[in-house]
Amino acid sequence: MKTIIRTAIVAVFMFVISVPFVAAQDEINQGEFFGGFMHKRVDGEGINGINLSGTYNFHSYLGVKGDFSWGKKDEFSATTYMGGVQMKDNRKNDSMVKPFAHVLMGVQRWKLEFDGLGGPVEGPQGVFIGEVTNSGFSMAFGGGIDIKVSDRMSVRAIQYDYNPVWVDGTRFNTNRFSFGVVIH
Repeated sequence: MKTIIRTAIVAVFMFVISVPFVAAQDEINQGEFFGGFMHKRVDGEGINGINLSGTYNFHSYLGVKGDFSWGKKDEFSATTYMGGVQMKDNRKNDSMVKPFAHVLMGVQRWKLEFDGLGGPVEGPQGVFIGEVTNSGFSMAFGGGIDIKVSDRMSVRAIQYDYNPVWVDGTRFNTNRFSFGVVIH
């Protein structure tokens, strides 16, 4: 828990000290939107889904990021909502490859759907009789590489996040891999 508090304090400190150094708006990409495929490993099991994020860049190298991901496999699904800070070269320049890193915090919700007898759902038209849900604190420490395609678009070649989740006092170590398109 102390690590989580320290990370939050560092993120807020970075935000506060960078405000006076905000670059002129016409020199940096003010924002970006990412959408793509996501694969998450949870306790050795893989789930596939989507990863969406939006970033407002308030400095040449810093932005505030909101992140959403959702994945499903059979009767199990995971939904994550996080926010935090992204470090990236946001200047409008001719650099083709732009690595980035981010620190995010939020919540993850897990849901297991069942047929009332404890087994997986195999009923007609996917009618679910019950579900069990659980939520917990989630973090993501990671980054990736964006490759510029045009002034308004990049391809996110890879994004990796170590994504620990705490549910009922237990930490689950998950890993998230994403790739897709970034619009500037």
